[in-house]
Amino acid sequence: MLSASPVAAVCGLVHLHYSEWVLLAGRLRSGGSLQTPRCSTRGKTGAPPKRGKAINIYLHDADQGRIRELAAYLAREGLRVSDSQIIKAALLLAQPDKRFLKAYLEVKGADQRYKQEPEE
Repeated sequence: MLSASPVAAVCGLVHLHYSEWVLLAGRLRSGGSLQTPRCSTRGKTGAPPKRGKAINIYLHDADQGRIRELAAYLAREGLRVSDSQIIKAALLLAQPDKRFLKAYLEVKGADQRYKQEPEE
C-alpha cells in the first residue's frame, strides 16, 4: 500500500539511478513492497555504509583552478580522477601544524561570508 508520498515511502531515496527506479516500479506493478535494501542505514554486518555523504563546498575560481591543475597533473600520469578524490588526497596530506594554521587563517581572511573587522 502506498503512503501519501511515494518518495517518502522509499525512505527518501531521491538519488536512485534510473535502472533502480525501473526495478522499483516493476515491484510496485507486481504488488511488491517499496522497501529496498538501500533503506537500511547499516549493512548486513551492522557497519556504517561505505559511501560518503554528499555535501556542498563553495570554492572560488582560483580554488577550482587549483583542483583542475592537480587533476591535469594526475592525467599526465595516466590517471582519471574526480574532484572528490583530489580533495581526499589533499586531506590525507594535511597535518595539524603551524603551516595548516597559517593556511586556515589565510582562507578565513578571504572568506567573504563573514564581515571583516576593520583594522585600526
